[in-house]
Amino acid sequence: MILRRLNEHVRSQNWLAVFLDFFIVVLGVFLAVQLANWNEAREARARFAFLQRELVAETEANLAAAIRFREAWSERLAGVRLVIDTLRECREGDEARADIERGLDLVRSWPVLQFNDTVLAQLTSDESLRARQSHEESTQLAGLKRFLDRMEQDAAFLSGRFSAHPIERHSLVGYGDRIPPAESYNNVDERLLVLTAPLSEVCSDADFARIFYEWERAGVFIAYQSERMVASLQQRLETMGAMP
Repeated sequence: MILRRLNEHVRSQNWLAVFLDFFIVVLGVFLAVQLANWNEAREARARFAFLQRELVAETEANLAAAIRFREAWSERLAGVRLVIDTLRECREGDEARADIERGLDLVRSWPVLQFNDTVLAQLTSDESLRARQSHEESTQLAGLKRFLDRMEQDAAFLSGRFSAHPIERHSLVGYGDRIPPAESYNNVDERLLVLTAPLSEVCSDADFARIFYEWERAGVFIAYQSERMVASLQQRLETMGAMP
């Protein structure tokens, strides 16, 4: 309609009308572009606000996972140290054997650490979302992402290291009764591990004791990292609570 009218005005050399028609077309295009940009900006603001709220929930869930991981490590580390004390003192009796055999099942598997960073990954990788963050907030989010990734990598590395040399391959270790599903640490191991030699022989086997010493060393490192992890997530939640 406008183009037909514009052609008519050109043929009649009505330049004022041509100018007005042209202005209307340009104005219409400009308003359409501005409206699209406004809608896009509104959607981006809404998405950013939504992800900020979701990040709080995600961080709370990750904090709960970190606390469970720390508690699992604390429990296992205590059991491993009891085995080490029993071996060092070469204790005898059914109680000492039971303590060591409980330790066998503690070190055969590894607590799993897995965070949900879906929201955090979006906030740190999407350029349109990063543009809405202050420099300080962007730096904090990127640092948190690197820290969580590093924690998962450390846990996975140590898990792979010990999984490559399972304690059940040791000549002093054998298989016993089936594990009730409710008592399994990882829902994978089917049978309890038991000692196949007298305690006097077990206490004198340096390779056997070394397994627990190495596990203790790794456990102390992970326990330290777990404390840092929990503190970092708690601090981040406090920061989020101070945000408008």
